Amino acid sequence: MGMECTIVPFGSIRLGTAMRRAVTNSRGMTLVEILVAVSILSIAVIVLASLFPVAINYQQKATYTRIAALDAMGTLDGAMVAGFDNLDLGSTTSTTADLPAGNTKTITVQAYPTSDCTSLKLVTVRISWPGTAKVKYLAGEVVYRTLIAKPYKEGSEIHADI
Repeated sequence: MGMECTIVPFGSIRLGTAMRRAVTNSRGMTLVEILVAVSILSIAVIVLASLFPVAINYQQKATYTRIAALDAMGTLDGAMVAGFDNLDLGSTTSTTADLPAGNTKTITVQAYPTSDCTSLKLVTVRISWPGTAKVKYLAGEVVYRTLIAKPYKEGSEIHADI
């Protein structure tokens, strides 16, 4: 009831007429075909290789943006911890050590929404950095803002001068 298997030696396999014709007529690849294939492959490799410097520059700009954003957020956190009464109106400018030379960090504190307002202060942190001579698009800027309110004191009148 079982099936019988017979092993046929490789040399005794008979090919059909169409298969025999296909095997005997194949000549392999010509030199022209090989040159065309190598040319297409070379062009593809050159195009892909040219993308790497661009990707590295964009990654560098993303790193600068992340550094500036973290610095700006840290500055705003410091302003919130300092509190409303310890923030003087005006502007200060400095630099950030982890960004390219020529960067500026400007912290501006102003009354909000007008200079007559005495219960809100708008704190703005603007950090900008230049590109390089070869790669201008590395230049960037980050701006963060927050409002800091005058704390409510028990027994004082609540009024909005906005």
